Amino acid sequence: MQRLIVFIVSVALVMASPGASNVRAQTLPSGADAARAATRTLMTSLRTLRDDIDRARIDVEALSFELVFEDPDTIVGFVRDEIAFEGYAGLLRGAQGTLVDGAGNALDQALLLALLLGDAGYDVRIAQGRLTRDQAEVLVRSMGTRFAGGPDDALIGASEAFADALGLSSGVVASVAGALDTGVSALRAEADAAAQFIERHLQAAGIELGGADVDALIEEARAYHWVEYGLNDEWHSAHVAFPAEAVVEVDALDHLLGDIPQELQHRFRFQVLIEQRLGGELVVKPVMDAWERPVANLHGVALTYVNVPDGAEEGVEVTLDAVLAATNFFVPMFQGSTAPGAQAFDLAGNSLSPTDASDQAAGVVKTVGGLFGGAAGALDGEPDPDDFVTLTAQWIEYTLIAPGGGETVYRRTVVDRIGTERREAGVVEIDPDVTADLVASALATSYSFMLAPGRYSDDFVLDRAISASLATEAVLEETFDGFDAPDDAEIATTASEVEARVAMEHLNLFAAFDAGAAGRGAVVYRAEPSLVVVERHWAGGSAQVDVVHNRRRVLQSTAGELPRFDVGQAIDIGTWETRVEGLPIARADAELHSVFSTLAEATAAGIPFDVLAPHVLDAVGSLDLPHATLLAIEDDLAAGYAVIAPRALPNGAEHVGWWRIDPRTGETLGRGGDGRGQTLAEYEQTLRNELHLMRIGFGMGGLQTVLGCGKAKSGKNFLCCVAEGALIAGVMVGVGVVAGGLFGLSAIFLFVALDIGVGSALMTASLLGAVPTFCNAIVGGCPSSRSV
Repeated sequence: MQRLIVFIVSVALVMASPGASNVRAQTLPSGADAARAATRTLMTSLRTLRDDIDRARIDVEALSFELVFEDPDTIVGFVRDEIAFEGYAGLLRGAQGTLVDGAGNALDQALLLALLLGDAGYDVRIAQGRLTRDQAEVLVRSMGTRFAGGPDDALIGASEAFADALGLSSGVVASVAGALDTGVSALRAEADAAAQFIERHLQAAGIELGGADVDALIEEARAYHWVEYGLNDEWHSAHVAFPAEAVVEVDALDHLLGDIPQELQHRFRFQVLIEQRLGGELVVKPVMDAWERPVANLHGVALTYVNVPDGAEEGVEVTLDAVLAATNFFVPMFQGSTAPGAQAFDLAGNSLSPTDASDQAAGVVKTVGGLFGGAAGALDGEPDPDDFVTLTAQWIEYTLIAPGGGETVYRRTVVDRIGTERREAGVVEIDPDVTADLVASALATSYSFMLAPGRYSDDFVLDRAISASLATEAVLEETFDGFDAPDDAEIATTASEVEARVAMEHLNLFAAFDAGAAGRGAVVYRAEPSLVVVERHWAGGSAQVDVVHNRRRVLQSTAGELPRFDVGQAIDIGTWETRVEGLPIARADAELHSVFSTLAEATAAGIPFDVLAPHVLDAVGSLDLPHATLLAIEDDLAAGYAVIAPRALPNGAEHVGWWRIDPRTGETLGRGGDGRGQTLAEYEQTLRNELHLMRIGFGMGGLQTVLGCGKAKSGKNFLCCVAEGALIAGVMVGVGVVAGGLFGLSAIFLFVALDIGVGSALMTASLLGAVPTFCNAIVGGCPSSRSV
């Protein structure tokens, strides 16, 4: 069994080797019982490892329980000593996010302290006032570097025990860790080279870097909050943003006694809309109610959206053509359920409630709409009649709302049957190349997204990773039982398991992002939420990562002095994030298109790069790029970014990329296509069980080994492949912590590095000598070793 478990670790490294996909067996594997025992050992070990995580550092309720009988000085001292000050406006992280990050502004610190004191039985209120400039400078000067990286000794010890329980030798772990360290260094070198490319081109173009005003940070810090607490109307003030010895004199201008007012909150809104052509007019209508929440309430929450075709029913063949042939309406699904205020819609743009859409009589709506407006004919490329009625577009709006109400709306097109050039010219004719299949396929794309109000700590991500692995336990047990099932059996994936997987792919990605900021000697933090979206074609044919918003503050701090913006470090961090953003979608069978690959193609073709200065919109005239790309670059320039873009596309190239940089702060993001911060993956295989997952409201996401199981031709093969992927992920959770301890790096950083994939360097001799898993005899191998 020990050799079996060793191979579970190594299978992700060797399955991409030639010939692995050709293995087939005619009988059931004899090792199923051993695999079941191995799985139970793994799950027990994961629970033990999770028990050694200090929950008081990742869970406000656990911390409150730990401090509930402490005196107020102890509670105040904990927040003052353990929660660093970071300056930003308004309520961003909330109590939970502030604890997990280990930092917050005065309002977030006060909210955490008020919760802890209130749970301990004290009367509490949050006071708000205004600091003098000198007082605010004290706070700004106090911001220092954090997160040197590396798990604590207790967790390393627990992880070593985890490895021992699974029969993983120290040599195997060390070899994996060494290969990972080498691979991550290679990724970092690529990102650093891109940063040098950017700085070199900006300098040659005469664009000055720097100039962001630190005075704005001081003014921001003057808006101040603190906690007043007491018993029997005897109130005491706690200024945890300041050192314990500081004497803080500030008048309370008001008190917050209940919910934090919306004008002080960072908020997020999600909305989906369609556009219908009625004759010569375009009518916009929502297909769900606008969904809005405080960002603080979305800490660690993965959100999902998909238009589910009602043809995705039992008995329908799992092909695009078959599903579309059986589809009348698309039903908006949000978080695995019918979206609030959902309006089902058809390809004519007609909309009605999902209840009415499920009624057979509702088919009249579609028929009348199609015949009256000629929708089917136009979709097949025929001319538009004057009284044409059809669906022309769908788009998603992600809106970040800052304290005070200022909104930044990011619009992402799902499908557009008219096109940007026609729209600019005022023409509403349908593009005949946008066929019904293309429209329906685009509409059935699934979206998962997560906000990061701050840093997701290693312990927090580790805890969630263990929980995600434990969530597969029931499915694994069913898998082992399923060997007696028919070949066409489907895996009984649950909504909770899918949710855990989806959340982990985002948390892993944010962990990889944050790894690029660790150990740089700079003050790096989010002063507003980051937002990343993963889009997946419903049949598994393609996926892309869209980094919608990734702004950070990157400061250099010298003791006793005001910090300054570090433009160079910010560019380095931006190129690193762009380099690793493809993590959730990378697979061995994927053809990846990123800013790195598209710009490399332009360089190889000898195409020069143009540097466009901020606010000089006419400069886009020098670029021979797709119209949608030019519009997105214009938006970047208008927003104050500089742009570095190839002058044209190489012959035959379909993908375009460019860099946008804020010269004042160094904020950097690789962009592509219509302006999404993206990496696109196109897959050779699709998923035979994707339809099952769509029925619970969302396409499969998460574990890439599981996503690679599309080669499995039968239900048994698929079940085996899924089991293999789940076991690999579970083992690597613990191995990542052990490996992190060996190199003094973030444990999750190394765990994420395996998911990123570092190529054949991982195939060390000690791993290649392992025996096959119980599944390898009947599964064609799961493509799980990947390179972004």
